[in-house]
Amino acid sequence: VEAGTTERLRTCRFEFGVHITVLTEEPLRQGVHFFKFVMHHIGGEQWCGLLRDCSQAGYSVEAPSLDAWAYYTGRPGGRSRRWAVGTPGNPLAAGAEAALHAAHRSVAPFQALEPSGDVIGMLVDMDAGAVAFDLNGKLQGACPIPPGVPLWVFTHLTSQGDHVELRKPPVHEANEETNAALGGELLDVSKGLDINDYSLYSCPVR
Repeated sequence: VEAGTTERLRTCRFEFGVHITVLTEEPLRQGVHFFKFVMHHIGGEQWCGLLRDCSQAGYSVEAPSLDAWAYYTGRPGGRSRRWAVGTPGNPLAAGAEAALHAAHRSVAPFQALEPSGDVIGMLVDMDAGAVAFDLNGKLQGACPIPPGVPLWVFTHLTSQGDHVELRKPPVHEANEETNAALGGELLDVSKGLDINDYSLYSCPVR
C-alpha cells in the first residue's frame, strides 16, 4: 500500500488459479467514500464493488454467489457468459453483458470495459444506504445497499494476469452526476434477473 496526500492505493495482480475474491482489510461502516478501480488488465471478466460477507474472500466462492453489489465488467471481445445473459427481449439479454449485479441479481445494463485502461468509480454513502458507479467519469447507475451493515470493498478476478489498482481519492473528486445519483431515484434491485437461475440463460452453462 502506498500512501499519498490525496489518495491511498492498493494494487492486485492475479498470477494463478481460476478465480479469486480480494477485499480490503477493514469494512466501511459509516460516512461517504469514493473509490476508483483502475483496470490495468482484464483477461476474462471482473466484478468490482461492495461485499457483505468477508468469509467469501479467496477462492471458494464464484462471483454469482457473492453477497455483493458490484459493477460487472463484461468480457472484452463480447464473449457472453451465463450470468450476463437474460431472456430474449430483456434489456439484460446477450449483447448487454456488463451490468450492475446486486444481491445475486443482474439489475441494469452498464457499459462494457475495454481489456485495459478503463476506470470504474464507486461512490458510497454508508449512512444513506446507497452506492453509485461510473465508468471513466460517466454515471452508470445507483442502487440501495443495506444501511448500518459493514461492507468490504472487493474485486473478483478470473484470469491469469488480471491487474486492478484500487485508489481512494477525496470524495470531492467524484463527479457531479455521480454525487447527485446517490440522492436520486435508485435502481430497484428486486426486479433484476437472478444470476443463479440457469433456466434464463441462452448460452450453455460451463
